[in-house]
Amino acid sequence: MISSLLFEKRFWCRYLCPVGGMNGLFAKLTILELRAEVGTCSGSCNSYACFKGGPAEGEGLILVLAGGISLHHWDKLLGWLPRAPVTMHGGPLLPRLSFALLALALPMAAGLWLNRCWLYAGLPMLWAVLLARHLPLSMREAGMVLPAGWPHWSAEPHVIGFCQTTTVLIGAVGAIILGRRMLEPNRKTWLLGSMMVGLACAGRWLVTF
Repeated sequence: MISSLLFEKRFWCRYLCPVGGMNGLFAKLTILELRAEVGTCSGSCNSYACFKGGPAEGEGLILVLAGGISLHHWDKLLGWLPRAPVTMHGGPLLPRLSFALLALALPMAAGLWLNRCWLYAGLPMLWAVLLARHLPLSMREAGMVLPAGWPHWSAEPHVIGFCQTTTVLIGAVGAIILGRRMLEPNRKTWLLGSMMVGLACAGRWLVTF
């Protein structure tokens, strides 16, 4: 996140992430590729939305990340439905695949009737929920990885829960502030605030460990 605030063009994925480097290495061996046409890009395009993103065509980042959260917590969202699989790690393939696709599609269903600006306004909330989801891993297990004889520590469950709630609340406040800056002045702010508070409650319920 810090590198993305300082540099553009997906700096982390392109230059620092080892997975991105491995993908780039294997991509040199491909016999098929997609390449931009220089004449078309420089002659008839002035937004460069496919490269820089934008409010018209860049909202898919957001929906993919939200779909990842829904897929990770599919049992809470879809486990009550009939024929829901017991787990995503074993059993018949068709039910698991169907419910995985349904979980991924849940945020996209919300995006069908929401304005694009509303989707971008929820980005701080999405970041906060992603961070809250990984807090148990960092606060409960990260302090136990040192060899025997070294200091070890692990946070109590109620401390982790408090930090998760605080993180989600900070994300909700950030989403409300960003939304008020992005949306038209004549929009009623209470609707934005109510929606973000509802999303905060839903996100906190999802990341409960």
